[in-house]
Amino acid sequence: MDYGHVRVGVRSTNRESTMKAVERPKESRLPAAEYLRASTEHQQYSTTNQRQAIAQYAMDHNLEVVQTYTDEARSGLGLKHRLGLQRLLQDVVAGTAAYKAILVYDVSRWGRFLDTDESAHYEFLCKSAGVPVHYCAEIFGNDTTLPNLIMKAVKRTMAGEYSRELSTRVFRGMDRLVRNGFRSGGRPGYGLSRMLVAADGSRKQQLKTYERKSLTSDRVVYVLGPPDEVQVIRNIYRMFVQGRMSYVEIARTLNDHGTPTNHKNPYWTSQVVGKILSNPKYAGAMVYNRTTRRLQSPCRILPKSEWIVVPDAFEAIVDHATYQKSQAIRDAWVWNRSDADLLDQLRVVLRQVGKLSSKILAGRRDAPSDKTCRSRFGSLTKAYELIGYRPAIIPTIEFRSRLQSLRKTLMEELIDIFPQELSLLDRGTHWRPCLRYKDGLMVSVRACRSLWLLTKGQRWVIEPLRKENGYVTLLALLNSSNTEFEKFVMLPRLSFRRKVTVGPDDPLIMAGATLTDLSQFLAELEEMRIRRCGGGNAATGE
Repeated sequence: MDYGHVRVGVRSTNRESTMKAVERPKESRLPAAEYLRASTEHQQYSTTNQRQAIAQYAMDHNLEVVQTYTDEARSGLGLKHRLGLQRLLQDVVAGTAAYKAILVYDVSRWGRFLDTDESAHYEFLCKSAGVPVHYCAEIFGNDTTLPNLIMKAVKRTMAGEYSRELSTRVFRGMDRLVRNGFRSGGRPGYGLSRMLVAADGSRKQQLKTYERKSLTSDRVVYVLGPPDEVQVIRNIYRMFVQGRMSYVEIARTLNDHGTPTNHKNPYWTSQVVGKILSNPKYAGAMVYNRTTRRLQSPCRILPKSEWIVVPDAFEAIVDHATYQKSQAIRDAWVWNRSDADLLDQLRVVLRQVGKLSSKILAGRRDAPSDKTCRSRFGSLTKAYELIGYRPAIIPTIEFRSRLQSLRKTLMEELIDIFPQELSLLDRGTHWRPCLRYKDGLMVSVRACRSLWLLTKGQRWVIEPLRKENGYVTLLALLNSSNTEFEKFVMLPRLSFRRKVTVGPDDPLIMAGATLTDLSQFLAELEEMRIRRCGGGNAATGE
């Protein structure tokens, strides 16, 4: 924004006070820093005009600029890319600043923050450090009177609103260009090139890589690229539609034939092939608004309903029928289906087979696999719940995860009860977390799942853990539904080398110390420690 026609700072209360400020000796001037910002490289006079206005304001208010912070060609929407303002704030907050005031041309140069609280926050940091911010060309004064505070808040809001309105106008302008068949930006991609056209639509020349148009009235359209690249695109669609080859197989075939690429990676990958097979531009359609980063927000992919698609904007490499067939094949793949479609397919399999399992889903091409269900819904059990299905047996992975969670919660509860005596020892991925007593004695906590056998009734499964066989062991026995712990049994040690099942009357359970409450844990542990020491074995298991 050009500030050349703005009357520079003259905000003294009257002519007499202004003359007195100018007549003061230079040695008594208060040191100040100036902050300059220009949004684009085209504003070559912007910072010069800002500096002149700030210099006049400093002279009128008995200030002397001793340091300059500058952000050239930087948007005022945020702080992330404005190194000049970052350094200013760091110096002020750290207390290393050699100045007592900060001079900025106006509120918009300080920033066009969409959240006015953010703009006020950075200014408050400076003020609280004893270095206030002065706006040199604003109509309000730099004091804390109510009218000036209200005006400053209004100006902050207007600065952010300007960015919103500008973003909307730019988007509408790009929308109009795309609907007229003109390129909106970005690289043309493999198999396409850029053609420069005049305002009357006549073609001028084909642009090479990194070449740009020089006249604002000129436009750029897409044309067919090198013939060899065009043929490669058609071969990719042929292999996919007619040969039913996967992305990986197509990439491998191209690499085996030594097909060159037009990007940094000399080899074809499945990702590159997938982008070619999913982009409508190879059918001659101009597409805009597939992704957005408006107002410096993180890049996000937009749904197809928000895309701006202009069919037949330029000559197509593949015909519409071939392109539509390729999209139908892609849409039939599992990862391209919506969550609702996947759940519907699970319901169909359930009606046909009567039950669901990882093995059943693995043998069905018309249904998602257990891996897909976990990636989409978090777990296979969660997918079952969404369709109202309750399996008789919980999937192994989900069940193990539940056991681990219950075991972790139990150990945390014991540490909460005895924070001075117990601690959690986690020695990495090759060891399970265990409890450690204050004298170094190790405690193995084992969550034992419950099952029901027709001949023996309720049983609990004890998994072999050779690394923990020498530890004092707390068996946490689950209830019949495996949802919570039913009983706790403490043993001096275990020496199982294979999985075993035990019942309520099993000698192993009867020989252990049964806890009716977790508060008894420490007393039993201390008794076992004394027993181990008395027997001449005080091994800690470490």
